[in-house]
Amino acid sequence: HSIVRDSGKEGISYSGNGAMIFNNLIIGNGKNLTGEYAISLSSGSQHQIINNTVHNNKNGGVRIGTSNNAPVFSTVVNNIIVQNPVGVREPSGSDYTGRATLDYNDVYNNTTNYSLSSGSGTVKGPNSIAVAPAFIDPANNDFRLGRQATGQAADSPVINKGSDTAENLGLGGRTAFTDKSPDVDQVDLGYHGTPLNPTDGVATVNQATLTFTQSGQGFT
Repeated sequence: HSIVRDSGKEGISYSGNGAMIFNNLIIGNGKNLTGEYAISLSSGSQHQIINNTVHNNKNGGVRIGTSNNAPVFSTVVNNIIVQNPVGVREPSGSDYTGRATLDYNDVYNNTTNYSLSSGSGTVKGPNSIAVAPAFIDPANNDFRLGRQATGQAADSPVINKGSDTAENLGLGGRTAFTDKSPDVDQVDLGYHGTPLNPTDGVATVNQATLTFTQSGQGFT
């Protein structure tokens, strides 16, 4: 449930197995322009990237695998990935053998939305969308979702577009709306930054790269 922003390199980088990268706002990273992505998985399997908002990172959004020789196996669902040079990337070689499950994501307005390996067999799933998510005010870092009920012109098209209910995914106690209306029914895509329980909080990480290498550890 963190905000990771303005790092010179990656926002979140992981090597190992079983990463859980869940419900984070990852914006403006890669300022050194040396190729690092907002989220980067360099090895391993059983990774999950779920309900993150990935916006305006300078080199790319989500990188699943950094080498043809190190296959990565992951599930990437319920994310909003917008306005990056590349939305989702795998290694380009035909001999890459990793595979990702990509579905229920809004991948929109990246210079290239998907750059997937010809060898992996990874494809975007049938519930993938590419629409403007209708953030409240992204220019001022407000990535909550617009709704007519809170004065916006229209409801965000990413509302209720997720893979499961908010409650089942552990987001029943958080919201992406300005009026703290809870997320009910199918989960809304992206970061849920507002806790309904005032004892919860949010960690903000400025100008830092978070790297985890121990198998089985998650970042939430």
